[in-house]
Amino acid sequence: MHLFSRTLLRHCSHKPGFARWTQTSTSNPGQPSHSQSQQEQPQANEKPKSNPAATTTPRPFATTSTHPLHTHVYVLPTLSNRLVFHARLPLPANPIERFLIVAGYAYRRMRFVLWDEAVAANWYRALGPSVNAPDLATNPNTRLQKTVFEAGNRWGTRKADDEYFFKQVPLRARQIEFIYPPSIPLKQIKSQLNTYLQSRSQHSRALFLYTILIFPPLMFLAKFVLPIFANFAFVYVAFRVAGAWRAMTAANRVQVLLDHGRCVFTQSPEFQAKIEQVCGDVTAQLKQEAVEMRSQNRVGGGDDGSALGSENVWKWDGKGDLHDEVLLKLEQDLSMHEWTRTYRRARMVSLVHYGSK
Repeated sequence: MHLFSRTLLRHCSHKPGFARWTQTSTSNPGQPSHSQSQQEQPQANEKPKSNPAATTTPRPFATTSTHPLHTHVYVLPTLSNRLVFHARLPLPANPIERFLIVAGYAYRRMRFVLWDEAVAANWYRALGPSVNAPDLATNPNTRLQKTVFEAGNRWGTRKADDEYFFKQVPLRARQIEFIYPPSIPLKQIKSQLNTYLQSRSQHSRALFLYTILIFPPLMFLAKFVLPIFANFAFVYVAFRVAGAWRAMTAANRVQVLLDHGRCVFTQSPEFQAKIEQVCGDVTAQLKQEAVEMRSQNRVGGGDDGSALGSENVWKWDGKGDLHDEVLLKLEQDLSMHEWTRTYRRARMVSLVHYGSK
């Protein structure tokens, strides 16, 4: 109890100004505006008002949640001028919720290892080189491999980056703080979030499709006809039903918080400095590895390694995609569980469905 009281006092001592989102039309309920808002937090039963929106107050980003009902969402850039939203794991309110959070984390970890690191890795290793093969224009077999590879990517990669974000938002959240580096425009963050909210009806359609049309026959098959095969399909459909319901309810919760001015957009120069520091460290590490590899090739009498020169290694341009090593270090330094997995999955969606840039 004393720990909770100290945490609550620490949270209230640096409460930032709230950013007000107002509805500009009844046909577009998630559209943000650029007006000024009041500093006071509205009551939970208070109706949204069309007051001006306040500019965000820059402050250092926190590495842990300051309140069980206060959700931190970190924003990073990725391919195709898209953004990745990742929420910190919520503080459990009781032992049961703690068990559910840990069990969900373990299940997602197992699923990631089986699919992303095993199936997807072999898929890219087998057909990925055909995309930029030198004989692509002359070899029909290479063109066929590229066609199969691109079609498989579209079929196996759902356009679900919004679902990845919504499923991370606790349904009991009373405030959401979006923390972003100054290199990302606030207008872009609000635009993509508004797009997510406008498309949340697709989760309702998916929930209806799986629950009414697919779930009952699969249950019958798993019980009486094909116990082994149908059970795998039954578990997958059950997972999809849970995911669609979770995304739909969390999206509605985010919309309510936006309407009542309980979403804060914090521009953090410290977050930008942390990203640039880690990117610089990773670039220096890659340059060192390139120099060592070139030296080994020269000693061994092989290729001179000119293509592996330090000038060709990855370097962040300040607004584009981040290296996997950068994500791993940020996840470790900021104690952000599953940040790398969320980013890699959202990056794949951006690559397949929005085109690389």
